[in-house]
Amino acid sequence: MAYRAEMTEARSTTIGGWIIGGLLALVFVMTGGGKVLAMPPSPENFARWGLSTNLMMLIGALEIAGGIGLLLRPLAPLAAVGLIGLMCGAVRVGLVFHETMHVVLPAVLLVLLSLFIYLRRGTIARWFGR
Repeated sequence: MAYRAEMTEARSTTIGGWIIGGLLALVFVMTGGGKVLAMPPSPENFARWGLSTNLMMLIGALEIAGGIGLLLRPLAPLAAVGLIGLMCGAVRVGLVFHETMHVVLPAVLLVLLSLFIYLRRGTIARWFGR
């Protein structure tokens, strides 16, 4: 009976991980695409912050790559860690420029990415032979 409960819990964790990963992938591919294509309001935001268009496009490309990486099982935790780094930078920019929305959204994404990594802890354990 305990084995069956463990299997059910593992299955729900896997399903939850895929749902969160899929939603996060969609968010990052869309927002990254907006930056790469220089769609408003991204260029205006980066100009207001004194950041270059090239940096905006690089961040957008990294967000797209990270979003796709979230869907690739062996790379998903690494992609999440990279996206966490980007979101830490986004939170910092929001704090420096006192823009609440540019603090809240990246912070929510940070929490969801952390949850995603937690749900993928089995993949990380396999990397280290555990």
